Amino acid sequence: MKIGILYCGFNSREHVEHTISPWVKARDEKLLGDEWVVAAISVPFKEYENTKFNADDGTGDYLSTQSLDYLIREPKFISETDARNLALRKLLDSKCELIVLADADEYFTLEQIKNLVEFIKKDKLTTWFKFSYKNYIFDEKTYLVEPFQPPRAFWVTSGGYRLNNFRHDNEVLYHGIITRDIKDFEYFSRKIIPQNVAWIKHLTWINNEKTKAKSEYQLTRWGSSLCSYKWCDRKNSLVFNLEYFTRFNKPIPEVIVEK
Repeated sequence: MKIGILYCGFNSREHVEHTISPWVKARDEKLLGDEWVVAAISVPFKEYENTKFNADDGTGDYLSTQSLDYLIREPKFISETDARNLALRKLLDSKCELIVLADADEYFTLEQIKNLVEFIKKDKLTTWFKFSYKNYIFDEKTYLVEPFQPPRAFWVTSGGYRLNNFRHDNEVLYHGIITRDIKDFEYFSRKIIPQNVAWIKHLTWINNEKTKAKSEYQLTRWGSSLCSYKWCDRKNSLVFNLEYFTRFNKPIPEVIVEK
């Protein structure tokens, strides 16, 4: 089987060395006897242009040393959807059968990758899969009790349809191979891969200057009440955005602090 990895990382130099290496190793070792194709994106997105998050900290330069199959570094300031589609096209043209998404702040281990792919291989009747992430917030010891479970793996063909493009960050469209109609990925069967198979470390909202810049980006992109975190200048710290939880009638997340 040929597996395509769509890796996305910009302004993430503190993470990228640790998070690209398992995918390169899976490719080089032909993990599980499969072929692996790694396509990475490292461009500032459109919404970054007028924020502090638009600075390149060397992430792209580091990725260029990793002998990836594809590395996309331009054009700059395009939408995240358009950027992901550039990488997806490379993987589809390479005849990949399964597409897996990974971001620079997601710390997969080789064993977790093996477990995830073995799980997916056993279930070809399911079109796409959510992964379970151990979401660390504020610092590297505090994490959310509930796993974060976004869409992360998609079979390229399913029931007479073929994966064609992203319509949003992690959301894709399938085109009919014969019928030529278009169906949203939500139309197809899905499954959550539970945390006992792989609970992936995700350093998503850690207190630092980059997270402050990220919060500005989220504010620009989504508005003040559509992100569950915000930066508090008074505390000089990341905090839960109470406006978000009030608007959507959600409880403040439970957290655990590791000893």
